[in-house]
Amino acid sequence: MKTKNKLLPIIIFIGIATITNAQITGSGTSGYIPKFTGSTSIANSSTPIYENGTGIGIGTTSPGHKLDVNGSINIASGNSFKINAIPVINGSSASSDYIGAYAGYYASGLNNALYGYSSGWKITGSNNTCLGQWAAGENTSGSGNTVGGFQSGYYSGSGSNNTIFGKEAGYGVYNATPNNYSSNSFFGYEAGKGITTGTLLCFFGYQAGYTNTSGNYSTFLGSYSGKLNTTGGYNTGVGYGSAVSNTTASYNTAIGHNSLYYNQTGGQNTACGYQAGRGFSSLSVAGANNSFFGYHSGVNNDGASGNTAIGYQAGLGIRTGSNNTFLGYNADVTGAGSTTYTNATAIGNGALVNASNKVRLGNTSVTVIEGTPASYTSSSDGRFKFNVTESSVKGLEFITKLRPINYQWDTKAFEEFLLRNMPDSIKL
Repeated sequence: MKTKNKLLPIIIFIGIATITNAQITGSGTSGYIPKFTGSTSIANSSTPIYENGTGIGIGTTSPGHKLDVNGSINIASGNSFKINAIPVINGSSASSDYIGAYAGYYASGLNNALYGYSSGWKITGSNNTCLGQWAAGENTSGSGNTVGGFQSGYYSGSGSNNTIFGKEAGYGVYNATPNNYSSNSFFGYEAGKGITTGTLLCFFGYQAGYTNTSGNYSTFLGSYSGKLNTTGGYNTGVGYGSAVSNTTASYNTAIGHNSLYYNQTGGQNTACGYQAGRGFSSLSVAGANNSFFGYHSGVNNDGASGNTAIGYQAGLGIRTGSNNTFLGYNADVTGAGSTTYTNATAIGNGALVNASNKVRLGNTSVTVIEGTPASYTSSSDGRFKFNVTESSVKGLEFITKLRPINYQWDTKAFEEFLLRNMPDSIKL
Protein backbone atom coordinates (compact mmCIF):
# COMPACT_ATOMS: atom_id res chain seq x y z
CA MET A 1 0.00 0.00 0.00
CA LYS A 2 1.44 3.42 -1.01
CA THR A 3 0.46 7.03 -0.74
CA LYS A 4 2.07 10.29 -1.75
CA ASN A 5 2.39 13.56 0.18
CA LYS A 6 0.20 12.29 3.05
CA LEU A 7 0.81 11.03 6.59
CA LEU A 8 -2.08 8.90 7.78
CA PRO A 9 -3.07 9.81 11.37
CA ILE A 10 -4.08 6.22 12.24
CA ILE A 11 -2.47 3.15 10.74
CA ILE A 12 -3.99 -0.31 11.13
CA PHE A 13 -2.42 -2.68 8.64
CA ILE A 14 -2.33 -6.24 7.64
CA GLY A 15 0.96 -7.67 6.43
CA ILE A 16 3.71 -5.28 5.34
CA ALA A 17 3.20 -1.49 5.01
CA THR A 18 5.58 1.06 3.57
CA ILE A 19 4.91 4.79 3.37
CA THR A 20 7.78 6.02 1.23
CA ASN A 21 7.38 9.79 1.28
CA ALA A 22 6.79 9.82 5.08
CA GLN A 23 9.53 7.27 5.45
CA ILE A 24 7.53 5.05 7.89
CA THR A 25 8.10 1.37 7.42
CA GLY A 26 7.29 -1.78 9.34
CA SER A 27 5.80 -5.25 9.41
CA GLY A 28 3.25 -7.02 11.58
CA THR A 29 0.77 -9.88 12.05
CA SER A 30 -2.79 -9.98 10.80
CA GLY A 31 -5.31 -8.68 13.37
CA TYR A 32 -2.75 -7.04 15.66
CA ILE A 33 -2.77 -3.33 16.39
CA PRO A 34 0.79 -2.02 15.88
CA LYS A 35 2.84 0.47 17.82
CA PHE A 36 5.64 2.82 16.86
CA THR A 37 8.95 1.15 17.56
CA GLY A 38 10.81 4.23 16.40
CA SER A 39 10.15 7.63 14.92
CA THR A 40 9.67 6.14 11.44
CA SER A 41 8.88 2.48 12.07
CA ILE A 42 5.97 0.35 13.35
CA ALA A 43 5.55 -3.27 14.48
CA ASN A 44 3.44 -5.54 16.72
CA SER A 45 3.12 -4.33 20.33
CA SER A 46 5.15 -6.34 22.82
CA THR A 47 1.95 -6.93 24.84
CA PRO A 48 -0.34 -7.95 22.00
CA ILE A 49 -3.33 -5.74 21.31
CA TYR A 50 -5.62 -7.73 19.08
CA GLU A 51 -8.82 -6.81 17.25
CA ASN A 52 -11.02 -9.59 15.86
CA GLY A 53 -13.93 -7.57 14.52
CA THR A 54 -16.12 -7.90 17.66
CA GLY A 55 -13.76 -6.90 20.46
CA ILE A 56 -10.27 -5.89 21.43
CA GLY A 57 -8.02 -8.16 23.44
CA ILE A 58 -5.06 -7.10 25.52
CA GLY A 59 -2.80 -10.05 26.18
CA THR A 60 -5.22 -12.36 24.38
CA THR A 61 -5.96 -13.10 20.70
CA SER A 62 -9.49 -14.33 21.40
CA PRO A 63 -11.40 -11.48 23.08
CA GLY A 64 -14.91 -12.48 24.16
CA HIS A 65 -16.03 -8.96 25.06
CA LYS A 66 -15.65 -5.44 23.72
CA LEU A 67 -12.51 -5.29 25.85
CA ASP A 68 -10.92 -8.48 27.15
CA VAL A 69 -7.77 -8.24 29.27
CA ASN A 70 -5.52 -11.14 30.18
CA GLY A 71 -3.46 -9.72 33.03
CA SER A 72 -3.59 -7.05 35.74
CA ILE A 73 -5.09 -3.57 35.43
CA ASN A 74 -3.79 -0.62 37.43
CA ILE A 75 -5.51 2.72 37.88
CA ALA A 76 -2.56 5.05 38.35
CA SER A 77 -4.53 8.16 39.29
CA GLY A 78 -7.97 8.76 40.74
CA ASN A 79 -9.50 6.27 43.15
CA SER A 80 -12.35 4.52 41.41
CA PHE A 81 -13.36 2.23 38.57
CA LYS A 82 -16.71 3.27 37.15
CA ILE A 83 -19.50 1.62 35.19
CA ASN A 84 -22.00 4.02 33.64
CA ALA A 85 -20.26 6.78 35.63
CA ILE A 86 -20.98 4.95 38.92
CA PRO A 87 -17.90 4.05 41.00
CA VAL A 88 -17.92 0.32 41.68
CA ILE A 89 -14.33 -0.23 42.83
CA ASN A 90 -12.80 2.47 44.98
CA GLY A 91 -9.65 2.80 46.94
CA SER A 92 -7.76 5.54 48.71
CA SER A 93 -4.77 3.53 49.87
CA ALA A 94 -3.03 0.29 49.15
CA SER A 95 -4.28 -1.19 52.47
CA SER A 96 -8.03 -0.71 51.88
CA ASP A 97 -10.52 -2.41 49.56
CA TYR A 98 -13.80 -0.81 48.46
CA ILE A 99 -16.03 -2.88 46.19
CA GLY A 100 -19.55 -1.90 45.24
CA ALA A 101 -21.25 1.18 43.85
CA TYR A 102 -20.20 4.13 46.03
CA ALA A 103 -18.63 1.83 48.61
CA GLY A 104 -16.15 3.93 50.58
CA TYR A 105 -16.86 6.82 48.23
CA TYR A 106 -15.75 9.50 50.72
CA ALA A 107 -13.80 7.13 52.95
CA SER A 108 -10.23 7.34 54.08
CA GLY A 109 -8.31 5.60 56.82
CA LEU A 110 -6.29 2.42 56.71
CA ASN A 111 -7.08 -1.28 56.56
CA ASN A 112 -10.76 -0.88 55.70
CA ALA A 113 -12.66 -3.51 53.72
CA LEU A 114 -15.96 -2.17 52.42
CA TYR A 115 -18.20 -4.35 50.23
CA GLY A 116 -21.66 -3.43 48.96
CA TYR A 117 -23.58 -0.45 47.67
CA SER A 118 -22.56 2.65 49.68
CA SER A 119 -21.17 0.54 52.51
CA GLY A 120 -18.97 2.59 54.82
CA TRP A 121 -19.04 5.41 52.33
CA LYS A 122 -18.09 8.10 54.91
CA ILE A 123 -15.72 6.17 57.16
CA THR A 124 -12.50 7.96 58.04
CA GLY A 125 -11.49 5.55 60.79
CA SER A 126 -9.42 2.43 60.29
CA ASN A 127 -9.68 -1.35 60.60
CA ASN A 128 -13.35 -1.55 59.65
CA THR A 129 -15.04 -4.37 57.73
CA CYS A 130 -18.47 -3.61 56.25
CA LEU A 131 -20.51 -6.01 54.14
CA GLY A 132 -23.92 -5.15 52.72
CA GLN A 133 -25.87 -2.32 51.19
CA TRP A 134 -25.44 0.84 53.29
CA ALA A 135 -23.67 -1.15 56.03
CA ALA A 136 -22.26 1.44 58.47
CA GLY A 137 -23.43 3.99 55.92
CA GLU A 138 -23.30 6.95 58.32
CA ASN A 139 -20.35 5.84 60.40
CA THR A 140 -17.84 8.65 60.22
CA SER A 141 -14.78 8.25 62.41
CA GLY A 142 -15.30 4.85 64.01
CA SER A 143 -12.64 2.16 63.96
CA GLY A 144 -12.51 -1.57 64.53
CA ASN A 145 -16.11 -2.24 63.48
CA THR A 146 -17.28 -5.45 61.79
CA VAL A 147 -20.69 -4.94 60.22
CA GLY A 148 -22.72 -7.17 57.90
CA GLY A 149 -26.26 -6.81 56.58
CA PHE A 150 -28.54 -4.28 54.91
CA GLN A 151 -28.19 -0.96 56.76
CA SER A 152 -26.62 -2.70 59.73
CA GLY A 153 -24.85 -0.23 62.01
CA TYR A 154 -26.13 2.55 59.76
CA TYR A 155 -26.16 5.47 62.21
CA SER A 156 -23.18 4.30 64.24
CA GLY A 157 -21.57 7.73 63.94
CA SER A 158 -18.23 7.68 65.69
CA GLY A 159 -18.88 4.29 67.31
CA SER A 160 -16.01 1.80 67.38
CA ASN A 161 -15.32 -1.86 68.10
CA ASN A 162 -18.86 -3.00 67.32
CA THR A 163 -19.74 -6.40 65.84
CA ILE A 164 -23.09 -6.23 64.05
CA PHE A 165 -24.77 -8.77 61.75
CA GLY A 166 -28.35 -8.76 60.48
CA LYS A 167 -30.73 -6.58 58.52
CA GLU A 168 -30.83 -3.19 60.28
CA ALA A 169 -29.17 -4.66 63.34
CA GLY A 170 -27.65 -1.82 65.35
CA TYR A 171 -29.25 0.58 62.88
CA GLY A 172 -29.27 3.47 65.34
CA VAL A 173 -31.35 6.63 65.44
CA TYR A 174 -30.70 9.76 63.42
CA ASN A 175 -29.27 12.54 65.56
CA ALA A 176 -27.87 15.91 64.57
CA THR A 177 -24.95 14.94 66.78
CA PRO A 178 -23.59 11.59 65.57
CA ASN A 179 -24.26 8.57 67.77
CA ASN A 180 -21.39 7.06 69.66
CA TYR A 181 -22.16 3.48 70.63
CA SER A 182 -19.16 1.25 71.00
CA SER A 183 -18.04 -2.23 71.99
CA ASN A 184 -21.41 -3.85 71.31
CA SER A 185 -22.41 -7.17 69.70
CA PHE A 186 -25.72 -7.35 67.82
CA PHE A 187 -26.76 -10.45 65.87
CA GLY A 188 -30.19 -10.87 64.28
CA TYR A 189 -32.85 -9.02 62.34
CA GLU A 190 -33.20 -5.54 63.89
CA ALA A 191 -31.34 -6.58 67.03
CA GLY A 192 -30.40 -3.39 68.89
CA LYS A 193 -32.00 -1.28 66.18
CA GLY A 194 -32.73 1.76 68.39
CA ILE A 195 -29.24 2.13 69.83
CA THR A 196 -27.80 5.61 70.38
CA THR A 197 -25.12 5.58 73.06
CA GLY A 198 -25.30 2.15 74.72
CA THR A 199 -22.04 0.39 75.48
CA LEU A 200 -20.98 -3.19 76.13
CA LEU A 201 -24.30 -4.67 75.04
CA CYS A 202 -24.84 -8.17 73.67
CA PHE A 203 -28.10 -8.80 71.77
CA PHE A 204 -28.72 -12.05 69.87
CA GLY A 205 -32.03 -12.83 68.19
CA TYR A 206 -34.90 -11.36 66.22
CA GLN A 207 -35.47 -7.82 67.57
CA ALA A 208 -33.54 -8.58 70.74
CA GLY A 209 -32.92 -5.28 72.54
CA TYR A 210 -34.87 -3.59 69.75
CA THR A 211 -35.50 -0.22 71.45
CA ASN A 212 -32.46 -0.08 73.71
CA THR A 213 -31.07 3.45 73.45
CA SER A 214 -28.61 4.24 76.20
CA GLY A 215 -28.87 1.25 78.53
CA ASN A 216 -25.46 -0.31 79.18
CA TYR A 217 -24.02 -3.70 80.12
CA SER A 218 -27.10 -5.77 79.23
CA THR A 219 -27.32 -9.16 77.53
CA PHE A 220 -30.47 -10.32 75.72
CA LEU A 221 -30.42 -13.70 73.99
CA GLY A 222 -33.50 -14.89 72.14
CA SER A 223 -36.19 -13.51 69.85
CA TYR A 224 -37.83 -10.43 71.42
CA SER A 225 -35.66 -10.75 74.51
CA GLY A 226 -35.43 -7.30 76.11
CA LYS A 227 -37.20 -5.82 73.09
CA LEU A 228 -38.67 -2.77 74.85
CA ASN A 229 -35.70 -1.92 77.03
CA THR A 230 -34.63 1.70 76.66
CA THR A 231 -32.35 2.93 79.44
CA GLY A 232 -32.30 -0.03 81.82
CA GLY A 233 -28.84 -1.48 82.35
CA TYR A 234 -27.10 -4.54 83.74
CA ASN A 235 -30.01 -6.79 82.68
CA THR A 236 -29.80 -10.37 81.42
CA GLY A 237 -32.54 -12.04 79.40
CA VAL A 238 -32.21 -15.55 77.98
CA GLY A 239 -35.07 -17.14 76.08
CA TYR A 240 -37.92 -16.15 73.80
CA GLY A 241 -39.63 -13.03 75.14
CA SER A 242 -37.56 -12.94 78.30
CA ALA A 243 -37.76 -9.49 79.95
CA VAL A 244 -39.52 -8.31 76.80
CA SER A 245 -41.36 -5.42 78.52
CA ASN A 246 -38.46 -4.19 80.59
CA THR A 247 -37.98 -0.46 79.91
CA THR A 248 -35.98 1.40 82.54
CA ALA A 249 -35.41 -1.25 85.18
CA SER A 250 -31.91 -2.51 85.93
CA TYR A 251 -30.20 -5.53 87.48
CA ASN A 252 -32.84 -8.06 86.37
CA THR A 253 -32.06 -11.63 85.36
CA ALA A 254 -34.71 -13.49 83.35
CA ILE A 255 -33.92 -16.98 82.08
CA GLY A 256 -36.66 -18.92 80.34
CA HIS A 257 -39.47 -18.49 77.85
CA ASN A 258 -41.43 -15.29 78.73
CA SER A 259 -39.75 -15.01 82.12
CA LEU A 260 -40.36 -11.57 83.71
CA TYR A 261 -42.49 -10.90 80.64
CA TYR A 262 -44.60 -8.00 81.96
CA ASN A 263 -42.10 -6.39 84.28
CA GLN A 264 -41.24 -2.86 83.15
CA THR A 265 -39.66 -0.78 85.89
CA GLY A 266 -39.07 -3.15 88.78
CA GLY A 267 -35.42 -3.96 89.35
CA GLN A 268 -33.25 -6.55 91.07
CA ASN A 269 -35.51 -9.45 90.08
CA THR A 270 -34.29 -12.96 89.31
CA ALA A 271 -36.53 -15.38 87.45
CA CYS A 272 -35.48 -18.75 86.07
CA GLY A 273 -37.93 -21.13 84.41
CA TYR A 274 -40.73 -21.23 81.87
CA GLN A 275 -42.77 -18.04 82.48
CA ALA A 276 -41.17 -17.62 85.89
CA GLY A 277 -42.23 -14.24 87.29
CA ARG A 278 -44.13 -13.58 84.05
CA GLY A 279 -46.72 -11.39 85.75
CA PHE A 280 -50.50 -11.54 85.61
CA SER A 281 -51.07 -8.70 83.13
CA SER A 282 -49.68 -5.49 81.78
CA LEU A 283 -50.29 -4.05 85.25
CA SER A 284 -47.35 -6.09 86.52
CA VAL A 285 -44.92 -3.29 85.92
CA ALA A 286 -42.97 -2.47 89.04
CA GLY A 287 -42.36 -5.56 91.16
CA ALA A 288 -38.83 -5.57 92.55
CA ASN A 289 -36.45 -7.75 94.54
CA ASN A 290 -38.26 -10.98 93.70
CA SER A 291 -36.66 -14.40 93.21
CA PHE A 292 -38.55 -17.02 91.22
CA PHE A 293 -37.11 -20.42 90.29
CA GLY A 294 -39.12 -23.14 88.56
CA TYR A 295 -41.86 -23.67 86.01
CA HIS A 296 -44.56 -21.01 86.50
CA SER A 297 -43.06 -19.95 89.80
CA GLY A 298 -44.50 -16.55 90.69
CA VAL A 299 -46.23 -16.53 87.31
CA ASN A 300 -49.09 -14.31 88.53
CA ASN A 301 -46.99 -11.81 90.43
CA ASP A 302 -48.70 -8.51 89.77
CA GLY A 303 -46.15 -5.88 90.72
CA ALA A 304 -45.49 -7.25 94.20
CA SER A 305 -42.00 -7.13 95.67
CA GLY A 306 -39.74 -9.14 97.94
CA ASN A 307 -41.25 -12.54 97.15
CA THR A 308 -39.27 -15.79 96.91
CA ALA A 309 -40.77 -18.82 95.16
CA ILE A 310 -38.74 -21.94 94.44
CA GLY A 311 -40.31 -25.02 92.85
CA TYR A 312 -42.87 -26.06 90.26
CA GLN A 313 -45.69 -23.48 90.35
CA ALA A 314 -44.48 -22.25 93.71
CA GLY A 315 -46.20 -19.02 94.71
CA LEU A 316 -48.70 -19.45 91.89
CA GLY A 317 -51.54 -17.72 93.75
CA ILE A 318 -49.77 -14.62 94.98
CA ARG A 319 -50.43 -11.42 93.04
CA THR A 320 -50.00 -8.20 94.98
CA GLY A 321 -48.78 -9.52 98.30
CA SER A 322 -45.14 -8.98 99.17
CA ASN A 323 -42.34 -10.48 101.23
CA ASN A 324 -43.67 -14.03 101.01
CA THR A 325 -41.65 -17.25 100.81
CA PHE A 326 -42.69 -20.44 99.00
CA LEU A 327 -40.41 -23.46 98.86
CA GLY A 328 -41.47 -26.72 97.25
CA TYR A 329 -43.66 -28.27 94.58
CA ASN A 330 -46.92 -26.26 94.47
CA ALA A 331 -46.10 -24.48 97.72
CA ASP A 332 -48.65 -21.67 97.69
CA VAL A 333 -51.28 -19.55 99.40
CA THR A 334 -54.93 -20.44 99.98
CA GLY A 335 -58.02 -18.86 101.46
CA ALA A 336 -59.89 -15.61 101.01
CA GLY A 337 -57.63 -12.68 100.20
CA SER A 338 -54.71 -15.01 99.60
CA THR A 339 -53.48 -13.02 96.60
CA THR A 340 -52.60 -10.14 98.91
CA TYR A 341 -50.93 -12.02 101.77
CA THR A 342 -47.72 -10.58 103.13
CA ASN A 343 -44.93 -12.19 105.10
CA ALA A 344 -46.47 -15.65 104.63
CA THR A 345 -44.32 -18.77 104.33
CA ALA A 346 -45.16 -22.19 102.89
CA ILE A 347 -42.46 -24.86 102.93
CA GLY A 348 -42.79 -28.35 101.46
CA ASN A 349 -44.61 -30.29 98.79
CA GLY A 350 -48.07 -28.79 98.42
CA ALA A 351 -47.70 -26.69 101.55
CA LEU A 352 -50.48 -24.07 101.65
CA VAL A 353 -50.43 -21.07 103.94
CA ASN A 354 -53.77 -19.37 104.63
CA ALA A 355 -52.90 -16.08 106.31
CA SER A 356 -50.37 -13.30 106.39
CA ASN A 357 -47.55 -13.46 108.92
CA LYS A 358 -47.91 -17.24 109.14
CA VAL A 359 -45.60 -20.20 108.48
CA ARG A 360 -46.90 -23.50 107.11
CA LEU A 361 -44.67 -26.61 107.07
CA GLY A 362 -45.69 -29.45 104.76
CA ASN A 363 -49.03 -30.56 103.37
CA THR A 364 -51.90 -32.36 105.09
CA SER A 365 -50.22 -35.74 104.64
CA VAL A 366 -47.36 -34.84 106.97
CA THR A 367 -47.71 -36.67 110.29
CA VAL A 368 -44.36 -36.00 111.93
CA ILE A 369 -42.03 -33.02 112.04
CA GLU A 370 -38.69 -34.07 113.45
CA GLY A 371 -35.49 -32.36 114.44
CA THR A 372 -32.77 -32.41 117.02
CA PRO A 373 -33.94 -32.26 120.65
CA ALA A 374 -34.81 -28.60 120.82
CA SER A 375 -37.92 -26.56 121.31
CA TYR A 376 -39.32 -23.50 119.64
CA THR A 377 -38.68 -20.40 121.72
CA SER A 378 -39.66 -16.77 121.69
CA SER A 379 -37.81 -13.94 123.30
CA SER A 380 -38.68 -13.21 126.94
CA ASP A 381 -36.44 -10.56 128.42
CA GLY A 382 -37.50 -8.18 131.17
CA ARG A 383 -35.37 -5.43 129.64
CA PHE A 384 -37.81 -5.13 126.78
CA LYS A 385 -41.15 -5.60 128.60
CA PHE A 386 -43.50 -2.90 129.86
CA ASN A 387 -46.91 -2.79 131.64
CA VAL A 388 -45.98 -6.00 133.52
CA THR A 389 -48.77 -7.16 135.92
CA GLU A 390 -49.56 -10.37 137.86
CA SER A 391 -53.18 -9.83 138.89
CA SER A 392 -54.62 -11.12 135.63
CA VAL A 393 -52.59 -14.35 135.50
CA LYS A 394 -54.82 -17.36 136.37
CA GLY A 395 -52.00 -19.59 137.55
CA LEU A 396 -52.96 -22.81 139.40
CA GLU A 397 -56.67 -22.08 139.18
CA PHE A 398 -56.40 -22.19 135.37
CA ILE A 399 -54.28 -25.35 135.33
CA THR A 400 -56.77 -27.36 137.43
CA LYS A 401 -59.45 -26.66 134.83
CA LEU A 402 -57.46 -28.13 131.93
CA ARG A 403 -59.08 -31.19 130.29
CA PRO A 404 -56.46 -33.48 128.63
CA ILE A 405 -57.85 -35.51 125.68
CA ASN A 406 -56.79 -37.97 122.95
CA TYR A 407 -57.97 -37.43 119.37
CA GLN A 408 -57.49 -38.36 115.68
CA TRP A 409 -56.95 -35.73 112.96
CA ASP A 410 -59.20 -35.73 109.85
CA THR A 411 -56.56 -34.85 107.23
CA LYS A 412 -59.01 -35.11 104.34
CA ALA A 413 -61.42 -32.59 105.86
CA PHE A 414 -58.53 -30.26 106.69
CA GLU A 415 -57.17 -30.50 103.15
CA GLU A 416 -60.63 -29.70 101.72
CA PHE A 417 -60.79 -26.69 104.01
CA LEU A 418 -57.44 -25.38 102.80
CA LEU A 419 -58.28 -25.93 99.13
CA ARG A 420 -61.84 -24.65 99.20
CA ASN A 421 -60.99 -21.35 97.48
CA MET A 422 -58.49 -22.67 94.96
CA PRO A 423 -59.39 -23.45 91.33
CA ASP A 424 -59.61 -27.11 90.41
CA SER A 425 -56.77 -26.74 87.89
CA ILE A 426 -54.15 -26.35 90.60
CA LYS A 427 -55.51 -28.58 93.35
CA LEU A 428 -53.32 -31.55 94.23
